[in-house]
Amino acid sequence: MSEPIDLDAAEAQVFVTEVRIVPAGAELGDRDDADFGLKVSWRGQFAGRSGGGWSVDHRGYSLSRAGNWAWPSRFQRWQYRWETREEAVAAALAAVDGVQVNGRTRAEWAAHWASRAEPTA
Repeated sequence: MSEPIDLDAAEAQVFVTEVRIVPAGAELGDRDDADFGLKVSWRGQFAGRSGGGWSVDHRGYSLSRAGNWAWPSRFQRWQYRWETREEAVAAALAAVDGVQVNGRTRAEWAAHWASRAEPTA
């Protein structure tokens, strides 16, 4: 077994390549994370129309800079990328509570399941 690396002592840089964004009321790792969570991913050095940058993804679909979800072709991908992680995370945070699965957001599903719960006596 190898010894853990002390990143403070080592001459290393930590580079975050993926960020998970979950809707209000959800937590990382719970059942709603997989269905409603968004992934902000590093796609290489940003090169404008040539690719790279940061993407916001949900189940194979990508969020465009215009706020639309699609599965972009190779020639459209630059419209679905942000130059910085901060821009992509901001876009993901703005979009995450509006993500729908089977026509409902996470909040709408929570209200639906709460209304169907049997009252405790």
